[in-house]
Amino acid sequence: MGVKLSRHVYEYDKIVVGSSLRALLYAYYNGLPVIFTKINQPTLIDYFEPQVNLEGFNMQNETVSLVSAGAEEFRGASKIDLWKRISFMLSLSGLMPLADKAESIRIDDGSLRIVLGNARMANFNFNKLIMFDEGNITNLQPKREKNPRFKVLDWVAVKSGMSHEFDVINTEDDFVKKIVFYKSLRIMGNRNVKDLVSVSYIDKDNLQKHEYSDTYARLKTLGIMKETGIRGTRNGRDSKNPEKYKYYAIKLENDRREIIPDFFHTWESSDSIEGNYMTESEIISSYSDTTNEYLRMLNNKL
Repeated sequence: MGVKLSRHVYEYDKIVVGSSLRALLYAYYNGLPVIFTKINQPTLIDYFEPQVNLEGFNMQNETVSLVSAGAEEFRGASKIDLWKRISFMLSLSGLMPLADKAESIRIDDGSLRIVLGNARMANFNFNKLIMFDEGNITNLQPKREKNPRFKVLDWVAVKSGMSHEFDVINTEDDFVKKIVFYKSLRIMGNRNVKDLVSVSYIDKDNLQKHEYSDTYARLKTLGIMKETGIRGTRNGRDSKNPEKYKYYAIKLENDRREIIPDFFHTWESSDSIEGNYMTESEIISSYSDTTNEYLRMLNNKL
């Protein structure tokens, strides 16, 4: 018979609240448990700067040169790979006690009361919460930003215009600031055809305006691709000049839009609540190793 979580009280000195890479890094280095209601992992296009040292995780941060329409650009290792690695190690070590089962959190005088699925409850006593990116706490909300800025990712399926040399195109505008091309995940056995995501930075007041919609982002992206010299799928040879090929028009289809805060949530500090605002690189450079021996063993073996 399983343990009734509502009758069991977990006891911890400190608890990390959040599931971003920043939160998991901090939990790993300090050997702390992690509680969250929403998985907040890096995206497919999030990479470290090449100078960040990842050797402490047995990962090589290899520099990759990108084909760009402008200045030479470089990127390092994928952030999602490190997120998955740390998440796996924290899970194996028992430091993700609820995994992704928490639905809401309430703070009640040194205790976390957490609602799980099927009307179950879990209780955690603590001395201090280290707050990162969790926003689903019923009686504690981050400070409100005045007209905050968001990073908006418009993921696009490229139906015609998938084969070209470019990895990234940068622009001068915040709306469609960057177009990132990546190996398409839609096509089995794909070797050299690409889908894309456009990256924009939009103030909250403009998020619902039509001129900042995913449709406008797609149309602007299509225009930028044309200006860069990208063409649609090849359509045979030109009958008037057999040495030249004809091409279909570029065709793009919106897949989904992600809206991500381009700021850290800030929290009212107290004796029991502490906000952490370090970047991933700052956290990595501040620690040499984890304080938890079991995590250290896992990291050496994986």
